[in-house]
Amino acid sequence: MAFSAGVHYCFGAPLARLEAQTLLAGLLRRPALISAGEPRWAPGLVFRRIIDLPLSLGGASR
Repeated sequence: MAFSAGVHYCFGAPLARLEAQTLLAGLLRRPALISAGEPRWAPGLVFRRIIDLPLSLGGASR
């Protein structure tokens, strides 16, 4: 999702990017995540969003 620009620029954008980078780095250090079912989506006028994303750990545990 975009953080916009100009007068509507999100001041929390750098923090959100840092949090996403930390999350993804942590997930990549763990065993692979595999889908454990279909995601459930919430409808919206502008954006759809996932409200449930079932996952399970695959591969050997550490």
